Amino acid sequence: MNALQSPGFLSSKSSLGSDISILFALGYITLFLVAGHFARKKQGALHHRMVLLSLLALAGYLVYYYHVRKMGIKSAIDMAGFSGPDWMRRYAMIPLIYLHVSVVFLSLYSTLYMAINGFKARFPMDGGSRMELRTGAAKPSIVLWTAGMILAAGIIWILSKSGRIDLTHKVFILALCVVIPMAASVAIHLRYPTLDKRHRAVGGACLFIYKLLFVTTSSVYLLIYAFIY
Repeated sequence: MNALQSPGFLSSKSSLGSDISILFALGYITLFLVAGHFARKKQGALHHRMVLLSLLALAGYLVYYYHVRKMGIKSAIDMAGFSGPDWMRRYAMIPLIYLHVSVVFLSLYSTLYMAINGFKARFPMDGGSRMELRTGAAKPSIVLWTAGMILAAGIIWILSKSGRIDLTHKVFILALCVVIPMAASVAIHLRYPTLDKRHRAVGGACLFIYKLLFVTTSSVYLLIYAFIY
């Protein structure tokens, strides 16, 4: 781990760990965007395989980010060293961080939703060499909703017991982790009752979110490691 604290190669102000993190993040984001490109070209089998590869890359990144970057704690420490003007901190850094965190959560939820719906909707043809979308009715997953309810209850309990988080941030966390995902799931279920239409709609939303994630991830890195000290 000490080697990861050595100076980075993308910026003189970054560490090796942060540089690997940004490249890892932009890499898995790019894989998802390529998977979306295959979907738009109606290359279902390639799209399916690329999504699997993208999910593996995302899982690897999350493991790395947890063990090396401590789920953003080290980036937060770097942000604390920001020595730029106060107006930049107030009107650029803080809004960008809130936007980035929101997009990260939305990307994780939408990816999970998209992947599960995609596995339900896929219809292998020609021995798996081609894939089309199934057109049957989409049914809500009792297992996923139960898991979501348990997770929501856990988050609410943690927030109710935490005295170190102010009300504004509690509302922000509750909205991101509970209200928005559940409301979006209900809205999608009502608006797109069939598997194929639902997967196309969610997939299109995922592509937009990942494009935005690419921009916010790059911008946060530049703001932290190009404008501090």
